[in-house]
Amino acid sequence: MHFYKIPVFEPADPAQDPENEKMLTFRQKLYRLLNYPKSSRPAAFLSALDCILILIAVMLLVLETEPNIKPYFEDENSPYYKYLFGLNSVIMIYFTIDYFARMFAHPSLWKFLGMLLPWMDLLSILPFYVEIVMMLIPYDESKKKLSGGRWTIKAVEYCTTPNMSDIPCTPGL
Repeated sequence: MHFYKIPVFEPADPAQDPENEKMLTFRQKLYRLLNYPKSSRPAAFLSALDCILILIAVMLLVLETEPNIKPYFEDENSPYYKYLFGLNSVIMIYFTIDYFARMFAHPSLWKFLGMLLPWMDLLSILPFYVEIVMMLIPYDESKKKLSGGRWTIKAVEYCTTPNMSDIPCTPGL
């Protein structure tokens, strides 16, 4: 199953038809670069880079949930906080650029938005930007009160995150 396969942009082997490569528009070349790893060495490199960054992002996510390591991700005074936050930021910025490049290169915006994978990509990078916005909204530590619009974001976060202790344990279900 090919999610991004569109007959108009079917890559031709440049060695067999060098004129075909010259006739492609920038968007078509970008589409081939992002979606067909076998079309060129840069495309293979980008595909490998995507895989490596996905693995690093998943590892960071898993480490962030580990209770012994979690303080390194949350405490700004931690010696590793800046490095972990920086690494996560670089990865998310790369994924954001990749997402918008794929959106631009796709021949039909509506078909792109009608597919499942672009929405999954967007949902995977969106929490990073929500976290950045949350960092920018003031928080009054002395009053333990959210100021500005941060209380709205915190309320939505609280309502959408299930509290496992509130779920009744019913044997046999």
